Amino acid sequence: MTWFVVECLAPPPEPMTIVCKAGSARAWTSVRMLHRHELVDIDNLLESARRTGNPIRRVIRARPRGMRLIDIVPVLGPEGDTHGMHLWIGPDTEEPTPHRPASAMSWHLDDLQVRVTEEWWRNWRGPDGVAPNSSLTLSPGEFFRNVVRFDHIDELVVQAADPDSSSTHLSYTVVLHDLGYLMNWYNVARGRKDDRHARLRAFTDSGWQLATVVSRRYPGEIGNRLHIIRIAKA
Repeated sequence: MTWFVVECLAPPPEPMTIVCKAGSARAWTSVRMLHRHELVDIDNLLESARRTGNPIRRVIRARPRGMRLIDIVPVLGPEGDTHGMHLWIGPDTEEPTPHRPASAMSWHLDDLQVRVTEEWWRNWRGPDGVAPNSSLTLSPGEFFRNVVRFDHIDELVVQAADPDSSSTHLSYTVVLHDLGYLMNWYNVARGRKDDRHARLRAFTDSGWQLATVVSRRYPGEIGNRLHIIRIAKA
């Protein structure tokens, strides 16, 4: 019994993939592994959550016997489409444990603006951090304002500038919360081009572990940055 994080950043009918299991990163793992390892067939449930953006909670039969509780909690993007979902698979006799926070954003090439959700803002500012006049559209400078460390940031900037539909991005980020502590975020992104926008769609799985940062000056095209980090597990 555990939580998975499934990304569906590519448009249908492109397949969804598993990018996190029990808090550990998984790199674009096929959802077909749920047939083999969890002994359930929930492809239709995942597709329904992807299409509608509605949560789903069902008890289904597993192979070769027994019942499983399926709990799907979509992660919606700023345009209201589904970027990913939390997926719980466990015994039908037990309630799911709390899942980690996750939020979604889109980086648009046409106006170089980043659209975020209220959930994304709360992960940054805290439960009371969304004021009525809070903007959910940020400039790149505002988006990176509280970032202490961003792995592969040069790769992300290149992909955001020309978001090819086949491009993917995985990285870890350390972000300074407004309350003064550091958060470790796991970022998942895909490029997308459609009739509305050329954009990089992403969502973030937020870990609230305290982080200890050791820095050194790093010369290069992106300037000085914090280069080495140790995560103190909570």
